[in-house]
Amino acid sequence: MASFSENTHVFIVRIWREPREIAGAAPEWRGSIEQVPGGERRYVKDLDDIVAFIGSHAPGMGLSTKTTGRAKKAAEKRGAGNTKRRSRKS
Repeated sequence: MASFSENTHVFIVRIWREPREIAGAAPEWRGSIEQVPGGERRYVKDLDDIVAFIGSHAPGMGLSTKTTGRAKKAAEKRGAGNTKRRSRKS
């Protein structure tokens, strides 16, 4: 049986919004993902790129790309495209 560290992968994911040069255009989401400790880094534009990068480093661990669709739906529910934070009503 493989040890915990042999079955563990560490990634650093950073996301940010970049303003567009087109007047009135909504900012675009950008990001990067880095595999630790190898240091390989990829710049991404969407969640699919993040899942693909992780999947390429974790063969045989049963990673499902179905996760991407769920993550997008969850982000849409939370209003991830909005610049304003919504307050919760108690």
